[in-house]
Amino acid sequence: MDKVKASSLENQVVVGKVRDSHGLKGELFVVTNLTPPPSWIEELKEFTLLIQTPIENGKHEEQIKKFEIKKIRPHKTGFIVKADQIDDRNTSDSYKGAVFYIEKSYLDSQKGEGIYLQEVKGFMLFDKEIKIGIISGFSTNNAQDLLQTEYQGHSVSIPFVQQYVIKIDWENKKIILDLPEGLLESQIS
Repeated sequence: MDKVKASSLENQVVVGKVRDSHGLKGELFVVTNLTPPPSWIEELKEFTLLIQTPIENGKHEEQIKKFEIKKIRPHKTGFIVKADQIDDRNTSDSYKGAVFYIEKSYLDSQKGEGIYLQEVKGFMLFDKEIKIGIISGFSTNNAQDLLQTEYQGHSVSIPFVQQYVIKIDWENKKIILDLPEGLLESQIS
């Protein structure tokens, strides 16, 4: 991706991927790893898609497009969005697989609200005093959110549930957990 394209995504964050068309009028079904329905969904006015088109020898041409939202609503494991510039199913089909971005500011929680996972990406994760690793991503097992990190050379998934959280240190970008005995070891053996 060239610098012009990269800079247009600078203040944006990935929240999902276009899984499929929805209906005949050009709606997109976007799947997300955020806990649905996200609180920012009603406030969202625009989004950006990163579209990768195969060209040759396994390479892709990348294109970035911004869209204004006409309608958006929660749906299954994500949401359905209708954009001003997409009027039919053929057009919406052409965006299958595109990466869905929104402005980072939508993922800043307010005091008293639950946090957005994206806010803790890059934080150092600890099990009491034991350093686990830097949070690199997120997933879910349908029961809880999981923090992705590297521990002793292995990729591990740590449940991010209230009962394990000792402290979130925003200033020093640390999360201190009290994990059940054997949880980390079971993932690296």
